[in-house]
Order: sequence, then C-alpha cells, then structure tokens
Amino acid sequence: MLSYVHPHFSLNPGKREVRDENGKLLRITGNAYRLLELLCERHPASLTITDINLSFDPAGAREYTEAHVRRMKNVVHTALGEEAIAYRNHVYSIVGEMRRNADKDAEGERSKEPALLDARKLKSISVLKMGNLLRIHAKTSDGGSLHYTNEKFEGIL
Repeated sequence: MLSYVHPHFSLNPGKREVRDENGKLLRITGNAYRLLELLCERHPASLTITDINLSFDPAGAREYTEAHVRRMKNVVHTALGEEAIAYRNHVYSIVGEMRRNADKDAEGERSKEPALLDARKLKSISVLKMGNLLRIHAKTSDGGSLHYTNEKFEGIL
C-alpha cells in the first residue's frame, strides 16, 4: 500500500490515518480526510471544485459547494497547525513537496500483493469448481506456480 509523506504530515490510506511531522496521530476524518487523500493521490496536479465533486460523488447526487470544500480545507489546516492545502483562483492543491512511499512490513521488506491478484504476472490459470470445492492453479511468467484450494467456497465465479 502506498503512503504519502509531506513536510508537515504523512497520510496512510490503508489505515485511513494522518500523522504530523512528529508521528502524532491527527484527528482528520470524514470529508476533510477524503479531500486531503484526494489531493495527495493527484499531486502535483491541482483540482477544481468540479474534480472534487466527481471524486466524492461520481453519480452527482450531491454537489459540494466552494464554501463546503473551503471548510474541509480549514479543518485540515487546524489539525495540522500549518497550511498544507492552497486555494487560488478556484483551484485546490497541496503546498510544498510530496513523496510517495511503499509501506514496509515488520521485517522491513516491501509489502507485496498476492500474485493471484496481479494478472500481468500470470502466464496461465485454470479454475475448477465442483460444488463447494474451488481449486485454482496458475503458472507465472517467471516459471513459478501458484495453487489455491478452498473446500468451503460459496461464491459465484
């Protein structure tokens, strides 16, 4: 999972938490958190109110106003004690530099997604479902093979 590091905060989308530069957990939740996460994901690009509305509610059932988004921005600034989101000419952006880091597990190695979820690495795959038995066998492009068996599978393929 990716995390975002800024001089004034770090954001971990996997845990949905924001920490200050000293590692203290900050209380940024709800739409204010969603705004900060969206700006981090899209950094260095700037976002208009239309971009924010489309990300928050793609169906268009609710429309967020400039005033509402500015209040979210102010909640973030209050929690951080610093100005991290700029608003100029109806455009929102992250102030300063941002870098993306891959989270590390307890052993200090980079976390890896299960190979079954990364279809680009698979050379061939075979699936067998009989009743509640599910078996998956896959060969990877690097010559390895993966096996998965579930004897209590109750889903639809």
